[in-house]
Amino acid sequence: MTDWEMLKAEITKDPAGLGYAGKTPEQVAILLTTPRQVRVDLRGLNAEEVYDALTPTTTAKLAGASLDHAAATNDAQRATAAAGVVLDTRLSNIGGIEVAPGTMGRTILDNAVAAGYLTATERDALLVKARVPVLERRIVTAFGWGPDTEVTAADVTKAMGG
Repeated sequence: MTDWEMLKAEITKDPAGLGYAGKTPEQVAILLTTPRQVRVDLRGLNAEEVYDALTPTTTAKLAGASLDHAAATNDAQRATAAAGVVLDTRLSNIGGIEVAPGTMGRTILDNAVAAGYLTATERDALLVKARVPVLERRIVTAFGWGPDTEVTAADVTKAMGG
């Protein structure tokens, strides 16, 4: 299939549902080349970003987790304190944390919430802070053309047989 045939098929079939029907060639060209959000990824956060999102109370709890662990008198108390120790150690020694689902860092955050060393609201704020919108241009994703490829109204007209 030639590039012109691929472009015509894209416009007539509209597999991504961009709404080419009834649009002018100029409008179709814009739809094909304008970046749009296709998903959101989560990036890792450095320790400073994490601490900036925490209340002073939470920061103090994390700093005291090692003392809580040392003072624990049973396994359940030690396990609870360990959740705070692990998060505090991760931020202090590694300098950041991954927050995407399925990562060790996300498990650490969830455990810290369950143990009371981090609030669910703070964890959720960290997840928002970590959001990275991923933008793609239809002309690149549909055809595998280079990221600098441009489609003009004249290209659309030619592809449609005009």
